[in-house]
Amino acid sequence: MENITNSNSRTRYFGNISEESQASSIHEINQLQNYPEACDTLIVWKTLAEVISQSVSGLDQLSTFQDRIVALEFNLWCVQHEKSLVQITKLSLANKQIKTIPIEITQLTQLEALDLSNNQITIIPREIAQLTQLEVLALSNNQIIIIPREIGQLSQLEVLALSNNQITIIPREIAQLTQLEVLALSNNQIIIIPREIGQLSQLQKLYLNDNQITTIPREIGQLTQLQLLYLQNNPNSTISNQTGQLSDIVEALGLNNNNNN
Repeated sequence: MENITNSNSRTRYFGNISEESQASSIHEINQLQNYPEACDTLIVWKTLAEVISQSVSGLDQLSTFQDRIVALEFNLWCVQHEKSLVQITKLSLANKQIKTIPIEITQLTQLEALDLSNNQITIIPREIAQLTQLEVLALSNNQIIIIPREIGQLSQLEVLALSNNQITIIPREIAQLTQLEVLALSNNQIIIIPREIGQLSQLQKLYLNDNQITTIPREIGQLTQLQLLYLQNNPNSTISNQTGQLSDIVEALGLNNNNNN
C-alpha cells in the first residue's frame, strides 16, 4: 500500500485546495463497505468541506485506504482549516447513514447545535464533552445503548434529544446539565429514572413515554419549571404522591393509560 502521509503524496491526492473543485459522491462513498469508520469519516469530512466552502479534490482516491489513514488525513485537513472550522456553530449530519461519530468533530470548539439524528450510531464518544459550547444535541433515531457519563460536562446544553434508541440507563451525571430545557428519551428501554433528575432546575419538557419505567421518583416534583411531562406507555408506572403539583400534569398527559401487564 502506498504511503500517502508524506507531503508529496498529499499534494498529489489533494492538489491545490484553493483551485480544485470538490469531488464528492455517495456512490463512491458506498464503496467503503469494508472500512466503515473510513466511510463515516469521509461523509463528515465532505460535509464540513461544504460548510466552509473548501474543496477537497482527493477524497475519492482515499476510498481504498484503511480507516487509520483516512482519519490521519482528515485530522491534518482539520488542522489546516482550523480557523474556518472553529467558526462553525451549527452542523447537521442527519440522515447520513453513519455508524460512528469521528472524534475529530470535537475540533469544532464553537459548535452550538449538532444534529446526528436518523443514522445508525451505536456509541456516543466520551470526547463529545469537549464541545463545551453545545446547546442542542440531537441523536434521536439511532441505535445508542449507553449515554456516557461525560455528557454531564456539556454545561451549556439546552436540548438533548435521544428518543428512539436502545438506551437502558439515564446516568446520574445528567443532573449537571443545569441549563437543560428539553430532554427527550421516549421509545427506549429505560427502567429507572434517577433521583438526580430533580436537579434539572430549568427543565420545561420531559419525554419519557414508551419505555419500561415502573416508578417515578418523588424528586421529579422539584422540576418547578416543567410544562410537559410525557410518561405514557410504561408498564405499571405509578407516581409518588409526594411529587406535588406535577400530579396534575402527569394525569393530563395520560400516565394512567400505561400498560398494566
